[in-house]
Amino acid sequence: MLVFGWLGGIINCLHVMPQMIKIYKTKSVDDISFESFLIKFVACTLYTIHGAIIWDMPLMVMTAIVLVQYGIILTQYKYYFKSKKCDANTVESAHHTTPQTCTDQGDPV
Repeated sequence: MLVFGWLGGIINCLHVMPQMIKIYKTKSVDDISFESFLIKFVACTLYTIHGAIIWDMPLMVMTAIVLVQYGIILTQYKYYFKSKKCDANTVESAHHTTPQTCTDQGDPV
């Protein structure tokens, strides 16, 4: 019976990989929802804790791997969103202007 848990867990791990790779290659997070991945991260954390409590190895191991993957995607999102938004606020001009700096969220100050 554990074979179903391991196979399901492997498939669950594989479904996250294309998104991680796409973000890395394109350096863009324009088409993904931060909130969606945050919810998935929290859900996966709870599943991992549940797997540890009932000592279900496939659930515990595979959700821990997916948890790391979601963490990587959230990190990619914060990194690429901030740098892209900050770069978009840079405007070249022939007139003397004050250089614009960005906050951690990429907002101009």
